Amino acid sequence: MRILLSAYACKPGVGSEPGVGWRWAMHLAKTHDVIVLTHERFRNDIEPALNNFPGPRPRFVFHETRLLRRVPFNSITALPKYIIWQLSVLPTAIRLIGEARYDVIMHLTMGTFRYPSWLGFLGVPFVFGPAGGGERAPMRFFHGLPVRERLVEFARTALIVSGKFDPLLWIAHSRARLIFARTEQTRQALPFFLRNRVVIRQEIGSDPTADKREPAARLPEEPLRLVMGARLLGWKGVHIAIETMAVLRTRGVCATLDVFGQGHLQEWLTGKLRGLGLDDCVRLRGYVPFEEMQQHMRSAHCFLFPSLHDSGGTVVLEAFGNGLPVVCLDLGGPKDFVTRESGRVVGTAGRGIGEVARALADEIEDLNRDDALRRKLAAGALARGRELSWVNQMDGAMRLINGVLDTSTGSDVVEMER
Repeated sequence: MRILLSAYACKPGVGSEPGVGWRWAMHLAKTHDVIVLTHERFRNDIEPALNNFPGPRPRFVFHETRLLRRVPFNSITALPKYIIWQLSVLPTAIRLIGEARYDVIMHLTMGTFRYPSWLGFLGVPFVFGPAGGGERAPMRFFHGLPVRERLVEFARTALIVSGKFDPLLWIAHSRARLIFARTEQTRQALPFFLRNRVVIRQEIGSDPTADKREPAARLPEEPLRLVMGARLLGWKGVHIAIETMAVLRTRGVCATLDVFGQGHLQEWLTGKLRGLGLDDCVRLRGYVPFEEMQQHMRSAHCFLFPSLHDSGGTVVLEAFGNGLPVVCLDLGGPKDFVTRESGRVVGTAGRGIGEVARALADEIEDLNRDDALRRKLAAGALARGRELSWVNQMDGAMRLINGVLDTSTGSDVVEMER
């Protein structure tokens, strides 16, 4: 099969969206003829990695809008540059289609339903996703955060709702034979007449290390070492993690929390830690490279992730791959990864921040008190990681795509998945 893969974000050796683009491109190239459309800014990372990669490789076509080449990439320009890229890449895609016959065009990154791809208009069967972005959390979980965070969340909710009434979004997504949504909330955020071609599917996977090990040992008097990987933003739930640690301290539980990630709430969260007297047991460690993050996970005892609306949560699967039980909330995509054998999912219905923090503390206290339980869940995390491996996730998606391509339309994809 010849595949034109649109992966605006694509970079080796990293996580998140760029890592997704790279992993899919390299895996699909093992059994298919793959041409990848990606942004020019990833060229210097991709080309050296390709030169050292054994076996079949995809062909990369780098594109940047000429007028925006001198515009820096940052949090302000990222979205406009992406939207313009999706339009300006069309002539390049048309040229590629004119040079060879393609069996399918796949849009992979960026994976958000609100900003569609226009590659479905090129006369080739089109698959969109997996995409998220329709996940929401109750506004009560943003109580106490800076006003800016609450305003941003309110605006985001309005944007999600507006998707059901956006004719451009309707038109673009209607060209897809198959739409992969990361969660049911994203599926419900789409117009009703598109939902029969939506399948719930995650694009991310776990990468369990080849040299499997025992869970990190814990000495009798050693603190329970918790770790969290998240940007320091309101919706990532770091403030809830801090409240959880405050509850644990009042109960006399000996635990530490290392938070890896950066963001504009760094100063606010630091002040909150000082105010609660937790700066001796909760450390905001900032950004660390991917491999270093894996090392920190391997030496920890539990992964705490009270994110409020992550559509996936790559870091959760990374935790599984490192044998870490995960404690998360029943919001967004992470809840679909975590089972009773690999961690704990805390319910949020009818609860505020304080009640959720106490419920999270209950689960962590169980792990602190019962090390046999912790080790059992750690083994379950490794097993869950193998089940949700990158290879299994990607191959499962390709089976669905092949099934849709074998039919005349994508109207029955939901029934096929069932």
